[in-house]
This record gives sequence, structure tokens and C-alpha cells, in this order.
Amino acid sequence: MKIPLIFNFFVKSNNSKFRKSFFVPLVCIFIGSFVISMTFSIMSGIQYDIINKIKIFKYPNQIRNIDIKNLQVDENYNFGSENLCLIKSISGNKVVKINSFSNIKSFEDKLVKNDFVETANITKSSIPYILIGDDLAKYLNIDVGDTVNICSILDINIVTGAMKNIDMLVGNIFNFNFMNYDSDYIVSNFNITNKIFNNSHINLYLDDNLNDEYKFESNQLHKTNFYLENKELLDAMEIEKTFYMVLGFFIILVSGFMIYTNSVLVFLEKKSQLSILLTMGLKKEYILLLMIFVNLFLSLIFAFLGISLTYLVIHLNDNYFILNYIFLNMPFDVLPMNKSIYLVIITIIIVAFVIIISTLLPYLQYEKNDLNKYIKEILK
Repeated sequence: MKIPLIFNFFVKSNNSKFRKSFFVPLVCIFIGSFVISMTFSIMSGIQYDIINKIKIFKYPNQIRNIDIKNLQVDENYNFGSENLCLIKSISGNKVVKINSFSNIKSFEDKLVKNDFVETANITKSSIPYILIGDDLAKYLNIDVGDTVNICSILDINIVTGAMKNIDMLVGNIFNFNFMNYDSDYIVSNFNITNKIFNNSHINLYLDDNLNDEYKFESNQLHKTNFYLENKELLDAMEIEKTFYMVLGFFIILVSGFMIYTNSVLVFLEKKSQLSILLTMGLKKEYILLLMIFVNLFLSLIFAFLGISLTYLVIHLNDNYFILNYIFLNMPFDVLPMNKSIYLVIITIIIVAFVIIISTLLPYLQYEKNDLNKYIKEILK
């Protein structure tokens, strides 16, 4: 009987109505929990998707500037080069970057596996071909099976103005709507295109970590990975995610100050009632624990509501793509969102810690000002 009585005692004012002073801090906890979980879900989902795309298109690890005259590269590894070229069709031309791989079929299989291209509908076993982005294909008005001309713009004959070039078929069109890959990149076979580019140095592309086999002594070699190649972009995304999550935690901290003020007001307003409860035999520690329980119980309910709203948005977005109507022109078919039990636990712990401290402070700091000396008289 005592617990329900004291629960109502703390959440209701003297006129038996719910304390309006509870409303704002509880709403702040709801908003803060929603902001934290929503920000983490969206930003982590975008980060994961972008990193995955970069790893697919650029490989996780690379060793650059390998001199093929002085070093033999294992044929089982995928190696190649990056160059600028002019791609020409009947309808137009454009300067683009060309990524050449010794095993273009392996690279194409990765794109197919991740649904960035469909299985090609021409035979390419012995025919020189390229992979081209969807936007570039539309710009040049070409399709799978058409012929394009690839020119090395850095090898121009200064007398005739002619460029080394080669005709190649369009073997497949990839839909990789990210960082202009669709419009500014083409992919080809290194052994074919090197006839016009004559690269003396190549890059080694690795899906796994750098092996000891390739710990070279030459200072001309440059070892890199997907993070170093896109450090500014990935760091900016991490900073943005951290900023919004800190904003959410700040909102929860503000609610803690409101809970602190509300606790002081409860002690002052209920001074006579508390005296009666103490006379009835209730210990001051028991009253304090019950007040912590009431504040914590209500706060955690609203924290769970905020997190639950995020999970509801994730469900609606996965099934009905609702965020596509809010975030327009995204480089994603569906905005990627992640779920994290770890973040839920951390958020709940932080909310609990802030609320407990906010409830304890009016009692622990009673000696610091005259206002809280009334609390001391009640609880001493």
C-alpha cells in the first residue's frame, strides 16, 4: 500500500493532478533519446553503405607505383592502373578516368554480386570490352554491345595531333550512383588498354590486408587503403554524427537540470506531508529511494518511447521508403539505417545516471544554500 501511495505522492501536486513540471523534462528525454538513436541509425547506415561502396569500387587496400620492370607481381592478384582518357561515341565524347584491372571479370563479378550491374548479355571471353556508368552511357547515348573509342589524351602526337586509341565494346553498364562514379569512370582490361597507355608502374589491388610479401624497401611505393583515400569525407561524416549525438545528450542533460529543480520543489511543497510520513516510521533513505525510483521509472519510459520511435521509422523506411520523400536526391535507392542494441544500452545508462544524480543533488547539496536547508530539516 505504501509504494503506490508514495508514487502518487511524488508525481501529483496537492490538488491531486499530475505535476506539469514533470512534462517538459520527460519530453526532453523523449526528444534526446530519439535524436541520439535516429542520428546513429542514419549516419551509421550511411557510413557503412559508403564504405562498402568504396571498398567494392576501389578495393580496401592498394599498393601504388610498382615498377613492373623491377618487380614481378603474382598473377593471382588483381593489378592495374588509373589514367585519364577520352571516350568517344557517335553522339559525343567526354574526358573520364579509366580504371584498368588485370582481372576485370573478378571486378565485374563483385559488381554483379552487390547488384550494381546486371549480368552482361554479350559474349566477352575474347572481345575487348569496358564497363561504363549509367549516367555516362546516357550522356554518350550508348548501350551494351555498342562500340566506343578510347583515346590516351596524354600521348598526343605534337605533329599530327593524333592520339593512341583503341575501339572497345560496351560489355556492361553499372549503376553506382556515388561520388560521380556513374558519370566520370570507366573500367577496362589492363592488358588491352595498356597498349595505348604504356604504364611502366602499376597498382596492386587487395581485398585483404597488406601481406608481408609486399613490404618493399623502395621509398617510391605508396601503400594506402580506402580510409586514407577518402579520409576527408569519412572524417566529416563522423564529426557530423558525433555533433548530433552530443546534441541529443545535451537535451537529456537539460532534462536533468529540470528534474533537479522539480525535486527541490517537491521537497518544499510536500514539507508537511513528508514530516507526517517520517512520523509514521518511514526512513528518509526510503523516501529518497522512492523518489529516485519514480523519476527513473518515468524517464526510462520516455527514453524507450524515443528509441522505439526510431525503430518504428526504420521499419517504415525498410518497407515503405518513407524517408525517400524527406531526403531527396540521395545516392541510395533506400536510405540505409542501422540498429544498435549497444547504443540503446548506452543511452539508457546515461539517462539513468543523469536522473539519479539530478534527484540526489537536492539532498546532497542541502548545506550550500538557504533554500535547501528546508530539505535538511525534513530529512535529518
